[in-house]
Amino acid sequence: MRLSALDRLIRSTALFGWQLRGGNRGALRASLQDPWRGNLENGRDILSDRLDPTRDPAYFQSFEWVRDLRVEGSSEARSRARDLITSWVSVNQRWKLPGWRPDIMGRRLAVLALNYGWYGNSAPESFQDMLSAALDIQLNCLASDWQRMRALGDAERRELREGARDVGATLCGGGHRDAES
Repeated sequence: MRLSALDRLIRSTALFGWQLRGGNRGALRASLQDPWRGNLENGRDILSDRLDPTRDPAYFQSFEWVRDLRVEGSSEARSRARDLITSWVSVNQRWKLPGWRPDIMGRRLAVLALNYGWYGNSAPESFQDMLSAALDIQLNCLASDWQRMRALGDAERRELREGARDVGATLCGGGHRDAES
């Protein structure tokens, strides 16, 4: 998706962020399961500090590391996933590229939604609330980007649709803005 300099400027403002906040859809639910296995070696390397997802922007933004930690399966892996998610949200509360590109957001939202039952269901309520608000904002951004999606290829549009669908199914309260309208 191509944005003009003016569009990028507008998206970097607090007003744009405020527009995305919208209404809170409520608590998340663990109704979906990710069919894709992660990389066990990567998961073990993350836990032993041999691999730091934050040092590889593409890997960190994709959230594939959640799958890698999930396949490792320990409570330490679950805790590390929560810490990394919290870190990402705290640094990425406002729109900025490349992490807020629709195809990257769609992929990230799908991974987060499909793995929520593993990392989020037993998390403290404060984590769940923070994540719900962050997902809501990103889902609203995807909905607003949908009209601009003509320039993306079929794969990127599919990732966007799947991410929006998975997050919509994971958020309680329904009523999310339809990304296809």
